[in-house]
Amino acid sequence: MADEAARAAAHGAPDRWRRLAPFLGVVGVGVLLLAFSSPWLAAGFGETHDGRNGSVWGTVSRSIREDGVVASKFGGAPRHNDAYANHPPLIVAETVVAELVAGEHRIVTRSPAWVGSLVALALVAWLLVDAGLSRLATVSGVAVAFGSAMFLVYGSMLDTPVTSVPFALALLVAWQRARQDRPWHPAVLGGLSALAVLAGWQSTALLVACGAVSVIGTVRRRFPTAQLVAMAVGGACGLAVALSWVAWVYGSLRPLFDTAGDRRTSLSLADSLSTQLAYLMDLAPWALAVGVPGIVAALWRPATRPLAAVTATTVVGYGVVFSEAAEIHDYWSFGVVVPLAIGVAALVQLLIDRTPAPQRRSAVLLAVALPAIGLVPTLLRPSDAEEHLRFGLRTPQITAAAARLAPRDGPALAYLEGAVREDTWIRYETGRPAQVLVDRGALRDLAVADPAFPVLVLVDADTKADLRSAAIATAGPYAVVTASDADRIVRWPR
Repeated sequence: MADEAARAAAHGAPDRWRRLAPFLGVVGVGVLLLAFSSPWLAAGFGETHDGRNGSVWGTVSRSIREDGVVASKFGGAPRHNDAYANHPPLIVAETVVAELVAGEHRIVTRSPAWVGSLVALALVAWLLVDAGLSRLATVSGVAVAFGSAMFLVYGSMLDTPVTSVPFALALLVAWQRARQDRPWHPAVLGGLSALAVLAGWQSTALLVACGAVSVIGTVRRRFPTAQLVAMAVGGACGLAVALSWVAWVYGSLRPLFDTAGDRRTSLSLADSLSTQLAYLMDLAPWALAVGVPGIVAALWRPATRPLAAVTATTVVGYGVVFSEAAEIHDYWSFGVVVPLAIGVAALVQLLIDRTPAPQRRSAVLLAVALPAIGLVPTLLRPSDAEEHLRFGLRTPQITAAAARLAPRDGPALAYLEGAVREDTWIRYETGRPAQVLVDRGALRDLAVADPAFPVLVLVDADTKADLRSAAIATAGPYAVVTASDADRIVRWPR
């Protein structure tokens, strides 16, 4: 009996590890995300994508807590900033609740993003296992796609392309179950559809794609009618709430539609796709190399075909439709990690299934090696996005130093037009506005009126030595100098 127990234990151990594999994979990538983003998780918001976006939503949350829901129009009309309601408001609710519970700290303000990203890891693993993929294939897919710089750099950034992903994945889990004829109560899918719309326009686009596939499935009697109705009602309710908030903030929907129009350019389809591809080659080269053929494998496999179709179409289509935004935001296609995870997992599953049993060990070793092959260059060669983020980490410190020198009843500092893309982060970090100097005359006037007033400038090769010697504070390519020194040293136009 002892021998039988030992044999049972020996056979049970591998089974136990196989069952735990998705959990261990999710935990591993989650720990990697927190470790990778630790330099900026609790850092102030600066002149980076992370800083610009985080300060916008942080300002919205602050306005609700300080002025109230009605006076601030649920954060859309901050007292000391421009009205902003270009995205659905669930991110507002997440941020204000987090700060009400844990206080206004940068790591807390960012928590809807990084906590949501950790939840997304669990949901994508659930989605893949539920699609019939093996645990090994699931871990490989999640680790390759979510171990990319796209996820590690931007997974903690407070903006809707990131915070909408867990809601999109929750929707996909419920939608897949309905397709598999084992649905949850229609109210669950309806509620998740509403949340997907309220989470972001990206997840709204995914809901539309799922709805289109579901209509076809209903006609063919492959998708429950009650579930389709729940999706439609939930999505409509979510859209009604989102648009009502936009209209409340702006007074009409016109500014939203104008912004949507501005997000489009005259770029050709080829140019638009080329731009997105260049960003993805920087942020997810290995996941792209393995995931794209993997998406083909996922489309070939009946169980994963709908998932691959709706997620890939949504990511590519959203970038093409809003090509101007995709051109200036390298994270615009953040959601690509989902179809890439599906693709890599489907490809690994295909390799395992097609490999004869005697050689299957080599397929297993390849599946294990795929994440490591992609992770090594990610950790050893920083992406352009990571370098830009690290460059901007010290900008809050130099603006704080500048603000201490400026009169307390006015702007925190001045900056030359073009030195920063947006100054929301300066207002958020200093609690005061910034003065924009639009031309040489404005700089000269300031130098005459207040020679010691702090000015934020970009350092270039021609003025580097002079600016460094005159600087009050420096950070990467930025320097703070007095208005008189700026007028003396800086060339115009820049």
